[in-house]
Amino acid sequence: MEQNHQPQGEVSNARIAATQLGFDGAAMFGTLQLQAQGFGVGFSGHVLHVEAQTQEQADYQTSFGMDYIAQVLRIVGVQHWESLKGQPVRIAREGNQVIAIGNLIEEIWFEPRKLGEQAQEKAELQAAAPPVPLAWQGLARHPAGPAFAPSPDAAD
Repeated sequence: MEQNHQPQGEVSNARIAATQLGFDGAAMFGTLQLQAQGFGVGFSGHVLHVEAQTQEQADYQTSFGMDYIAQVLRIVGVQHWESLKGQPVRIAREGNQVIAIGNLIEEIWFEPRKLGEQAQEKAELQAAAPPVPLAWQGLARHPAGPAFAPSPDAAD
């Protein structure tokens, strides 16, 4: 979840010294190793995906993991995970824990804790919603296109 205001915590500038995006056999994770003035710290501990027991868990995990990766790239201002190394960022810390990363120039921040809260709320809403009829689920993939799309020869 991108924010347009600085999160609480001590803010300092840092450079991304190393990155890791991987699967350890049980969970997928993403880590940024950050080097700031006089100290190094990790932006880590975020599980992006685990094997789900239910469809609701799978939807939550996939949503959180993809949003996490997209937000990191967007905040830093790069298009590829491999381009993160060497990039400058701002960090917000509570004690020794980095709670958010921010763009060095623009006032935009990414705080995974808020993204997790948002993803959890979305998963709960989806779980409470009535199921989508199977006939509706395949409309976008139908070779002739969606049923409600105007035909090309329709008069204006």
